[in-house]
Amino acid sequence: MNLFISVIVDKFNEEIKKRQGAHNFTEEQKEWVKIQRLLVHTNPKIIPVEPINCLRLQCFKIVQSQAFEYFIMGAIVINTVFLCIDYYQKGPDLTKVLLYANNIFVIVFTFEMILKIVAYGFSYYWHVNWNKFDFIIVILSLAALDETLLRDLNFNVTALRIIRVSRLLRMVKTSQGLRSLLKTLFLSLGNILQSAALLMLILFTFTVAGMNLFGNLKYGDFITKNANFESFYISLSTLWRACTGESWNGIM
Repeated sequence: MNLFISVIVDKFNEEIKKRQGAHNFTEEQKEWVKIQRLLVHTNPKIIPVEPINCLRLQCFKIVQSQAFEYFIMGAIVINTVFLCIDYYQKGPDLTKVLLYANNIFVIVFTFEMILKIVAYGFSYYWHVNWNKFDFIIVILSLAALDETLLRDLNFNVTALRIIRVSRLLRMVKTSQGLRSLLKTLFLSLGNILQSAALLMLILFTFTVAGMNLFGNLKYGDFITKNANFESFYISLSTLWRACTGESWNGIM
């Protein structure tokens, strides 16, 4: 299967190069095209200006320091650990500990947000996408503190708490390797969607074929009411399960 996919990918890249005329390029021309593509995807980085105001200057030095960044990263990791400790029907003592810990972390991240807004100014603060992400998480965390009000509004408090786990994505900001992997994944989304569409087309074709060929099979050890070819939905789910490798040899 891997060899089959590799052949398809190689052939696809070969066709793309032929369509763009790159197969006739010299090594210097290919390098020039690569540099031009890098320039297209390069965004100039806006550096914050050091403020003149004494209070803002002190806040600016704090948020720009490496120690402050490490402190926030440590708080995110510890917050995630506390989220992992939670479980169903926990004792009252653990409930109080998790509640107090949550309040402390909300205060820490709110303090970080306020410091950055004071240091950078709201215009630059909102310009950085990571700061927008932090701002939304902090506002939702503050809203989740008043559980009584949210329950009166028939809003699921647990959903807001789960959002706090997304703070782990900030670890990407501090790691060049993770940023490169995330950027590669983002640039590959187009090809991934095309591959997914091809896979769905193949599954659709074989689902219809399976309904016509194996729709009358009797139930047994592997052909059951949840895995058969009697209807389109169950046939598709059966093929999808076989694609993951679960009982595919038994179904065959």
